[in-house]
Amino acid sequence: MNISTHFLMVSLLLSAPTFAQNGSDQFKEFIGHTKADTRREFKVPNITGYKTLKADFHVHTFYTDGQLTPEERVREAWRDGLDVIAITDHNWNQTINTAYDRAAKTAAEYGINLIKAVEYTDSKPIGHINFLFVEDPNSYWGKNLKPDAAIEKAAKEGAFIIYNHPGWPDKNSSLSDFHKKHLAAKRIHAMEVFNAAEFYPVVIDYCKEYKLAPVGASDIHASSEKLYNTEREFRPTTFVFAKENTLESLKEAVKAQRTIAYAYNNLAGDEKLLREFVLSALDIEIVNKKEDKAVYLIKNNSSISFTLQNPDQFHINLPAGKTARISISNKNLTDKYDLLNCHTSSKSNLQLSFTDLISKF
Repeated sequence: MNISTHFLMVSLLLSAPTFAQNGSDQFKEFIGHTKADTRREFKVPNITGYKTLKADFHVHTFYTDGQLTPEERVREAWRDGLDVIAITDHNWNQTINTAYDRAAKTAAEYGINLIKAVEYTDSKPIGHINFLFVEDPNSYWGKNLKPDAAIEKAAKEGAFIIYNHPGWPDKNSSLSDFHKKHLAAKRIHAMEVFNAAEFYPVVIDYCKEYKLAPVGASDIHASSEKLYNTEREFRPTTFVFAKENTLESLKEAVKAQRTIAYAYNNLAGDEKLLREFVLSALDIEIVNKKEDKAVYLIKNNSSISFTLQNPDQFHINLPAGKTARISISNKNLTDKYDLLNCHTSSKSNLQLSFTDLISKF
């Protein structure tokens, strides 16, 4: 039997349902056909001194306009490779605490950090604002709580405040006087660069100008399996660089703007953080060095692919979870490459050279 035939037989045996050991000629039952409850590992590097936590700060349940129970939202987050979620149901009714309470037990069982939160909901120019780490989400219920009073109340509680989807629904991400006022007062701490399938490039500039944490969030209403190809892509997420995997450490990290926004294989954030994150994801080995050039093996240990482009439009692809073999002339080692999926402003990308990669080692 050759190797390929043997491999095929083993694969068929592993994938096919089997008979139960008990039974008779009158009755047997197939087993092994049910789907296992599995977690897809979202592989991202830690950086020096910090653990990288995968968080979704914008999640809805069926207590407002979501489609899943709070318990299922937690299990879904675990399956999607997340470490942290905030259930941010709208302040339309007084069931937000109920959603949190129902989710809390499942979160403890699955090892998911669950943040007590609410989405304060108004029309533009106010828009939608998430208040995380609040004491009593239900206390933000009702139309009598006006936007200024709501954000001031959340700030006094020490909440982490995120301005959500600034370019929705009018595709205009400019800041209103309301937002400018509360940004100046340092009551808004973060903005969504990515929300579901939307990208607001100018928000990266706002984050730099106002010292805000960039956020990627799913704003999930339907199930993850309906919205994403969960076998090959991950939902929009915020990478949080925390000292440890606790709510206290998480809050300290986001207040210190140690975040990178992620969506659809794109990253956005502070240049220094992005640089360390990318370099931490890559290993490089020189396998064939000559006088004028060398062959490099670059292993991408993360779940995120990187695309590099130099000024001559020459591209290098570093696929997620794979090793790329690349030949580079010594005279081109200092050439700067734009990482096309790593955004440091609305108009610029992270730049790296092969010298940067080699110097890491």
